[in-house]
Amino acid sequence: MRKKDRFPFIMTRKSLVVYIVFTVLLGLFLFFAIGDMAGKCAACIVCPMLIVYLLYAYCKESKADTKAREMKAQYMNGSYFESPEWHEKYVAYLNEHPFEKPKYQSMKLDLLKRFQRREYLVNMILPLFLMFCTLCLIPLGRYYMAIIGFCLFGFFFWLEFSLYIGMPVRKWLKGDIDYEEIEASYLKSQMLFYKTNALAFGTTHLHGFTEKKYMQ
Repeated sequence: MRKKDRFPFIMTRKSLVVYIVFTVLLGLFLFFAIGDMAGKCAACIVCPMLIVYLLYAYCKESKADTKAREMKAQYMNGSYFESPEWHEKYVAYLNEHPFEKPKYQSMKLDLLKRFQRREYLVNMILPLFLMFCTLCLIPLGRYYMAIIGFCLFGFFFWLEFSLYIGMPVRKWLKGDIDYEEIEASYLKSQMLFYKTNALAFGTTHLHGFTEKKYMQ
């Protein structure tokens, strides 16, 4: 699993600084260069909201990375699978979440359908709404603000939309793979799910996927 699996863009400390600096400069441009009430409102409301979101993304990914490094060490030395607590939780999880089978006759279709989650649609609503709001600035003659706002909120919309259409799967399918052999294994697999992650125990391959990557 790669780092930064929750957010489609890479959120490192360096990228966080770049995003925040860009947002601050954008806010200053809207506040002083545009200077009207709409520009000041956007600078004082929208830009701080974006900074808060970027900080939230960075903190969440940093916490996930730290936990992943700790768990990786336990996986490698086998201690994670030897504890009685893990065995108890594993049996309880199997009882509550039995193995599943692929629901469709095509591996591609089955994987794409599993990416069409309701939370992605919900996360698309706000950026889409803000995109239409920025278009309302065009009749007022605020062309620069309309273009900047539309591109910015369109970017956030695309992040969620790309997940909803299964872009990680589509990119993987374009690679150098033996699709027929992998599909035959996948369609006969037994699957375990945990939140947005899954493992599929096929006849010849072990398949796994997260929000950002497919592995086998």
